[in-house]
Amino acid sequence: MTKIKIITVIIAFCAGIFAQNYKISQEVCSLAIKVNDLLVNCEFDKAYKITDKLLKENPDEPLFYYLSLASIGLKSLAFD
Repeated sequence: MTKIKIITVIIAFCAGIFAQNYKISQEVCSLAIKVNDLLVNCEFDKAYKITDKLLKENPDEPLFYYLSLASIGLKSLAFD
């Protein structure tokens, strides 16, 4: 359990550093809104499929990794 906490802190720290220079394009923002709407409506499988597709098309876009992680995490929480 301690390793997970350490990894989480490291990821949060790296995300904080990266976020200072990150700019979201209008296209990426509109795609993220669609995925976010699916997450809000508890359609986690659809959200994960879309983020998986988006990651294949845009592997350099970090926002899609966060959305993918959110869809997996929320699905796990809903399952529990």
